[in-house]
Amino acid sequence: ICTVLIRQAKAYLLRRANPASKSLPSAPCQSGKLLLAGLRAAPYKRSHISHRCCASTYRWLICERLHGLAYEYYTLMHIVCLYGHIMYMKKSFILCGLTGWCMEVLWTGIGSMMARDSKLTCRTSLWMFPIYGMAALLTPVYRRLQGKNMFVRGGTYTLCIFAAEYATGAALKKHHRCPWDYSEKPANINGLITLSYTPLWFCAGLFFEKLLSYAKADSK
Repeated sequence: ICTVLIRQAKAYLLRRANPASKSLPSAPCQSGKLLLAGLRAAPYKRSHISHRCCASTYRWLICERLHGLAYEYYTLMHIVCLYGHIMYMKKSFILCGLTGWCMEVLWTGIGSMMARDSKLTCRTSLWMFPIYGMAALLTPVYRRLQGKNMFVRGGTYTLCIFAAEYATGAALKKHHRCPWDYSEKPANINGLITLSYTPLWFCAGLFFEKLLSYAKADSK
């Protein structure tokens, strides 16, 4: 590698050895400055330039080249990490959306069974897929709460779910597209959330935590 870089440095010096050129880079040492001055003054008579000056300038150019390669590698690794994070979030979004759909179908089916509906009718909405998929945004919260008490984690997830449910419900209700209405439920807030579902969202938050940890381990 050093041999190739030295050859490139020599080729670079020969290309840039033009008396009319004013764009030669500045050397970091006195010997490098003398070499560049010699190249500008007499590009075809360089026999008086010492080997020590050339070696110093070659080392400088090699360091510059290695620095450029390191920067390119650092940038490439950032792009790879960003791509991996995007793919992980995409997978988590789809996984959480599908899981939320299944949970809602099961919950409404149990409600039909409790109401003695022999058809066991289930009910959900296409809007619920992206809303449940937003559980993927709990990833940074889940990472910060690692090692905390179960009640602290579950309570935090419950607050996040209530906030997301209220915000999305208010946005959909404004356009008359909200698929749920808790107006007849006890302890409801504007018919968008009901505090009676706190234990349910507590367990759902912990379940989504396990789901996100599984997705993270699988992506690795």
